Amino acid sequence: MAITVYIHVFGFIIGYLSYTGSAMRCFQCESSVKNACADTFTTNSINTEVVPCLGSCAKYIEISSRGEKLYSRFCIDRKMPDQCIVENGMTSIHTECYCNSDICNGAMGMTAITLMIVTIALICCYMSVEK
Repeated sequence: MAITVYIHVFGFIIGYLSYTGSAMRCFQCESSVKNACADTFTTNSINTEVVPCLGSCAKYIEISSRGEKLYSRFCIDRKMPDQCIVENGMTSIHTECYCNSDICNGAMGMTAITLMIVTIALICCYMSVEK
């Protein structure tokens, strides 16, 4: 009986992870002089949204020749490999970074928490079977 309950719990966790994996989200914000969207990024900013994404999350940084920085975080419509591309323009430097996990274009996402929940569930299942 106890094993059946743990199999159901394990199935629920796998189903949950499959669902959340298909519903990726990205941070969306933009800032120029004010650093609300900068690398000292905080998720509780009034100018920051979390949007659903079927493509890849992106972070764009443009540094002008005068040292001004423009930061943007958003979702793009197509899948890109996890990578950063740096381009030197005539008047600025552009850095584009792409990633493919939940809210990966900002602060740490839920990936670590999800992994911890799965690990604890598996340990509980193992310990109950060993009794």
